[in-house]
Amino acid sequence: MIIKDLRLRNFRGIKEADLKGFTGINIFVGRNGSGKSSVLESLYTILTKDEGLKYVVKRRGWFGLASIDSLFYTNSNDIYISVVAVDGKKEEVIITIATPFSRDIELLRSRGLDVDNIYALELSSGTTKTTLYVDGEGRILSILRGIRRNEGVCDAYFVDWNQVYEYGTPENIYSDVVSLGGEGVKEFIVKVLRELYSEVRDIEPLKIRDRWILHLVLTDKSIPYYVVGDGIRYVLISLMMLSVPKNSALLLEEPELHTHSSLLRLTTNAIVRAYKERDNQLFISTHSLEFIDMVIDEAKKAGLRNEDLIIHRTILRNGILSTEKYALDEAEEALRKLRWDLRG
Repeated sequence: MIIKDLRLRNFRGIKEADLKGFTGINIFVGRNGSGKSSVLESLYTILTKDEGLKYVVKRRGWFGLASIDSLFYTNSNDIYISVVAVDGKKEEVIITIATPFSRDIELLRSRGLDVDNIYALELSSGTTKTTLYVDGEGRILSILRGIRRNEGVCDAYFVDWNQVYEYGTPENIYSDVVSLGGEGVKEFIVKVLRELYSEVRDIEPLKIRDRWILHLVLTDKSIPYYVVGDGIRYVLISLMMLSVPKNSALLLEEPELHTHSSLLRLTTNAIVRAYKERDNQLFISTHSLEFIDMVIDEAKKAGLRNEDLIIHRTILRNGILSTEKYALDEAEEALRKLRWDLRG
């Protein structure tokens, strides 16, 4: 466990939230619009600062500068996010609507931004301030003011349907797997895939028509990653993104999307391994009772303790976000209550 507490003010549909007692694997579940995604986005923003904010601004789709307005709670013009780590370290960011600096105009123009239709956000963290400029077409440029601190609470990785395809080419992700995680991580991914598909022998780039293309290598043939089914593509990239980080916060948005239950089992297995073997902390939003049941089953098989996994049922009323918490031994009770949220 890395992050213990999260506090929010005026972020998305959340006017106020004070969430405490995170553990190793945190599953957020609740009705649509109950703040699950906002919790993940706020964590990503504070842990990665302006780089995370750039992604969050456009993550739900770009609909002009109104996309920026949607970051702020109704009639507010400042956002506050803070986290407290287990070791007591605290991180805070404040995001405010700013007036564009006149000295930045020429630079913005030279980078192709429309300076007549532009939004400026100022992100303050300690002594560091970053101005994030976004124009009506969604073009973004950030300008750092001050000295960026290298030491943060932890690294963070956002894994959702968009990020899986925008993170980089599959070949780039494969390169990260091997260079950052070594052959051991690659062998782990192949092993997990083989539990469902016994014919899988390897994943590796093969050169075709002067281009390196990632392939699934089977017993009797190889298949380019780009032509396998959407479910397998999503799971394969998710496995790679879950397997490389260490001592980091992994933020997963609805990992059940586009995924057959048999493939989802691979993801839930990787989630538990990412916590137990790679010392990562996981924050997961979901609408799937089947997914929750699978994670619980994998956690019990892996011998996780009662306090290693918590289900957070999110409740958002009049902008105030609260949660009901259920530990591993309370999972059955939680699933009965959550059935109404997700199926009712």
